[in-house]
Amino acid sequence: MATKNLYSKASGTFFYHYVQSFSPQENVTPAQAHQIALELAERFFPGCEVLVATHVDAEHPTPTSWSTPSTRTQEEAPLYA
Repeated sequence: MATKNLYSKASGTFFYHYVQSFSPQENVTPAQAHQIALELAERFFPGCEVLVATHVDAEHPTPTSWSTPSTRTQEEAPLYA
């Protein structure tokens, strides 16, 4: 909420939630899945705060991303991994 309050966006959409999924047959390691998710976040959500977490407690790694809808400069918008 601190970021939302800082940019006067404390109402409306708080975040977007994205899930990537890889087939177990793709043999993607958790590290590879996480790197793919980071690259996707940087490409698809420029200027947004993004948190990327990769679940490794399943048969296949599952990166999950949360992005704020705020628009800020790239220097102001950290990518959390």
